[in-house]
Amino acid sequence: GLSWTDCDGTGFVWSHATGMLPLELLANGVNRASVVSADGTVIGGFAQGSFSRTPATWDAATQAGTLLDPPDGDALGEVHGISRDGTKLLGEWDGRAYVKEGDEMTFYDALIPGWIAIAFDIDDAGTIVGMDFLTGNRRAWIIAAGAEQPTLLKTYDESLGAEIPIALQVAQAISADGSMVIGHGFATGAWIIRFEPAECPGDTDGNGTVDVEDLLTVLAAWGDDTGSPADVNGDGIVDVQDLLIVLGAWGDC
Repeated sequence: GLSWTDCDGTGFVWSHATGMLPLELLANGVNRASVVSADGTVIGGFAQGSFSRTPATWDAATQAGTLLDPPDGDALGEVHGISRDGTKLLGEWDGRAYVKEGDEMTFYDALIPGWIAIAFDIDDAGTIVGMDFLTGNRRAWIIAAGAEQPTLLKTYDESLGAEIPIALQVAQAISADGSMVIGHGFATGAWIIRFEPAECPGDTDGNGTVDVEDLLTVLAAWGDDTGSPADVNGDGIVDVQDLLIVLGAWGDC
C-alpha cells in the first residue's frame, strides 16, 4: 500500500512476520505499491518518474525496486495487475494497456483513438480485463485468451446470450479460472459477471475432465433416481446410458 511521511508517499509491504516495511524509493522518491502476486513475491505499483507516475516493481523479500523504464522512469503509467505466479505484469504505459513477461512487452490500444487503455488483471489462461478511460468516462473491456485486441465487455457478454442492464465501466479483476469478472461504475455500483462453463457431458464433478472419478461416481450411484450428478443425461435414473456417455467422453472437455 501507501504510507505518508510529511507530504511524501512511500510504498510499503506488510506481513505478520515482518510488520510494515518501506519499499525502496525509486526515481523522484515518491512511490506506491498497488498490487502483489498471489505467491507474495512480486509487488507492483508506481514511482514518480520524469513526468508523473511510472511503472515500478519491488521484490517483497528484499524491498528492492526496479523501474520498468530505467533509468529515470520516462514512461507514464503504473503496474495495476500481476499474474498469480508473478511472471506477467499488467497496467498502463504511455496511454496503452500492456502485458510484460520477461523482456517481452505486448501493447493494446484503446478502442477509441485518444482514450487511455489500462489492463487490470489476467487469468491463468491468458484472458485480460481492463478499461478505456478519458476524462471521467470509462468502458470495461476484455481480451479473450489468444485475441489480439480488446472487445467491450458488455458486447462480449451479450454475444454469449447475457442481458446486461447497466453500463460496464471498470473491469477490475478476473478469477484465476476465468469464470468470474468483478468491477464497478460511477453510478451503477459494483457488479459481478459469472461465465457458465461449457457443457461437458460425463463430467460429474465439474473439473473439466471426464476420468476415473466420474466413472466411479456413476457406478456408486447406479440405479439412483434422486437427481444425482451421476445422472448425466438427465433422464431421472443412473443407468447404462450414463455409463456409456462417460466412456464416450473420456478425457479433457
